[in-house]
Amino acid sequence: MHIIGPLVVIADWLLARDRRFLSYAVVPLLLVYPLLWTGVVLVRGATDGWVPYPFLSPEQGYATVALYVFCIAVLFAGIAFLVLAYVRRGRHRDVQLEIH
Repeated sequence: MHIIGPLVVIADWLLARDRRFLSYAVVPLLLVYPLLWTGVVLVRGATDGWVPYPFLSPEQGYATVALYVFCIAVLFAGIAFLVLAYVRRGRHRDVQLEIH
């Protein structure tokens, strides 16, 4: 999930060029599932103590966990913005070539 998954996504993104144009407005939508998953994990961590990652452990205090979750969400959003900016750069160049 942490190695093969990202490699497959990158390969798909590089090889399949016929994607629909996305706006920056989709970035918050990309964070919905990871944040919901994190909420479920935190509830489970509070009830039975199991969490998949040490930085989500309620034993550190929820302020620390919230800081980790916030930083990871900002990182994910930043990566999404960079990917969209890269894709938009290529699309705008193609459109300008078609107009002229």
